[in-house]
Amino acid sequence: MVQMDGTDIRSIPESIKHLVNLQFFNIRACKYLTQLPSGITQLHNLRRLGLFKTPLSFIPKGIGILQNVNDLSGFVVANNESSSKLEELNSLKQIKMLSICNLERAQSGAIVLRNLHCLSDLKLYFSENSSEPNEEEKLAVEQLFDELVPPRSLEELKIIGFYGSRFPNWMSFSSFEKYVTFLTRLELADVTSITVLPPLGQLPELKLLTIRNASELKKIGPEFLGVGVNSSTKIAFPKLELLNIHDMPVLEEWSFGAQVELNASPMLKLLPCLRELNISDCPLLQQLPKDLNHSAMKSLCIEKANSLKSVDDLPTKTEVLQLVDNQNLEKIYCLPALKRLLVINCEALFCVENLDSLQELILFDYNKESLPQWLLILLQQCGLQNHSNEDFLLHLQCSEKALRQCVEGGSHWELIRHIPRVIAYEDDPFGAGTGYLRYSKQPYVYDTNL
Repeated sequence: MVQMDGTDIRSIPESIKHLVNLQFFNIRACKYLTQLPSGITQLHNLRRLGLFKTPLSFIPKGIGILQNVNDLSGFVVANNESSSKLEELNSLKQIKMLSICNLERAQSGAIVLRNLHCLSDLKLYFSENSSEPNEEEKLAVEQLFDELVPPRSLEELKIIGFYGSRFPNWMSFSSFEKYVTFLTRLELADVTSITVLPPLGQLPELKLLTIRNASELKKIGPEFLGVGVNSSTKIAFPKLELLNIHDMPVLEEWSFGAQVELNASPMLKLLPCLRELNISDCPLLQQLPKDLNHSAMKSLCIEKANSLKSVDDLPTKTEVLQLVDNQNLEKIYCLPALKRLLVINCEALFCVENLDSLQELILFDYNKESLPQWLLILLQQCGLQNHSNEDFLLHLQCSEKALRQCVEGGSHWELIRHIPRVIAYEDDPFGAGTGYLRYSKQPYVYDTNL
């Protein structure tokens, strides 16, 4: 094994070819290394070649000779006479993990991937564009992607930087069963020209889905579910457990559009295995999809969704809610199964109610000189002054002035002393000299430095 990841190496000697028994060669993230010796293609026992994030200008011609390679990260597409062409990958019949960089440079991708029957993990990267791609460039990458049909063995797929206006034909409703039946993890990132998502809800084995920076996507609609009209049992995202939606600057509307069908057909199931939904940096998103309450979602995190006004009517199984930097959020209500609530920097929040199962409340608010009114009301509504749950925890990080109101003799002490457990800090709990309050009702513990 040769392990040189992250080093300052600037060149590799041609004599590397004499290491005929070398099986693992890792030179990822070597920022000064721009070329590989041609002798690397003579390492016939090589099983892993790690090149990702090393700024290579090309891969020497002959990479297809290394037929024992099962892990190749960072194959660089180039068009000079000395470089390996994309077609050479067709010879790597044992490959299981493959990542390709600068994919837009490829001239042809026909049958390159389709016959790699051991391939389970594929990552496709396009170069960052310094200018907006024109229609001809978009059409070229769309055609290239249509040719890059993956094998049915594929389980994980990542597409980064694709700037075509549509996804490839093999990601259409009619092609899923033929090409990507066993896909379990999918990430689409920096897909900057896409305006419509593919029908990913019909991927039968998909468990993790991340969509990041689809900067032209304004609406997520029923096409995302892809529920076939000819299906006897309609299920959208039958095995999806984790859904991440990030960095959508123009996303305004998210609706599954399934409400009518749900009322008409009890056979339609939506996200029956969903555990966690994470949404961040969607500044124009005004509300969550109404049909989300038919899912099995247990945890929801929303961050920097500044047009969102309320969070309510979540699935009956939702137990964890995290809200961070949602500047216009006003209301949180009607969440009877919620056990854990975290609120950070939601300045406009004034109504939090009907959280009957709450066991832990975490509030970070450094700007106010007093505890927010909604918190005081919520604690009273939940009956925390005579709370039967001896494990209930109130965790505060707040200003010094707000914290002083919580200690014995402060204006909020009469409320605080009836809460089973309280942990409160001034600003950063790890800062030197930070004020704190630690309180337990039973057994009685009272500790503060204020």
